[in-house]
Amino acid sequence: MKTKSYITMVALIVGIVGSMAFTMNFVSAELEPTKEEYRTDYNSVMSETKLTLSPGDSKVLTAELLALQEQTLNLRTGIALEGKIGYSILTDNSGLPDGVSVTMDKSRIDLTNNGYTGKDLRSSVEMTLNISEDAKPGTYELVYFVYEEPEKGVLLITGENIQLEIIPLS
Repeated sequence: MKTKSYITMVALIVGIVGSMAFTMNFVSAELEPTKEEYRTDYNSVMSETKLTLSPGDSKVLTAELLALQEQTLNLRTGIALEGKIGYSILTDNSGLPDGVSVTMDKSRIDLTNNGYTGKDLRSSVEMTLNISEDAKPGTYELVYFVYEEPEKGVLLITGENIQLEIIPLS
């Protein structure tokens, strides 16, 4: 009986440590990326990157995706606080500040090889940033990101920083 408990305990510890190692590597890669982690064959461009809003305000933003036309891509999009991208991808929760929400017209972008070559506008995402009446004033660094899910793990493709300043109503 003690042997069975010991094996179960070891398996549990190995599972927890393995899970922690994956999380630490994922977070480490996110915070200290190497050149290999960034793709230059596609990128996103935001319509605005500095916003000043008050509680009760909404703002529509557009993110354009520029990509090589000869590529077939299956992408996902999201927006999160800077440093919370991994959390957002793993939990499907934006990690946005309290009182801030975003709705997007699409969270998936599926592109097929269109027979042309070179980088061009391939898609766009329209998003509405909503600031609730009880949002806490302050300056927040958000990131709009586009990523693909290869067979092993998650690869961050591109991100665009957005500085959001919430000012109190006067």
